[in-house]
Amino acid sequence: MVILIVDHNADEVHHFSEAMRSVHVSAQCIAAYNSEQALNILKSGVVPDYVFLDNALQEMNVRDTLKALRKSRSYKKIPVVVFGTVILEEEMDALKASADHVLIR
Repeated sequence: MVILIVDHNADEVHHFSEAMRSVHVSAQCIAAYNSEQALNILKSGVVPDYVFLDNALQEMNVRDTLKALRKSRSYKKIPVVVFGTVILEEEMDALKASADHVLIR
């Protein structure tokens, strides 16, 4: 299983990767620290089984990142989970329309 985790916080990426490996020993987590890096990883030919996107992305917001993912034939079927500590109610509907799951932690 290959998982692309997109989060600007290296500690969060590390903890997420450790948690995934404790659930699925052979899980391979690929880290991207912003949306542009994530899209470049995907363009390089990596096709993850899941994408986890932090709602608090810095340069390119999560909605624009989701649009870019869903626009591409190659990645539009990849399940995407958006996560965050705070997701405003008005953002929730837009995120639910593009993401497969939204998690608030």
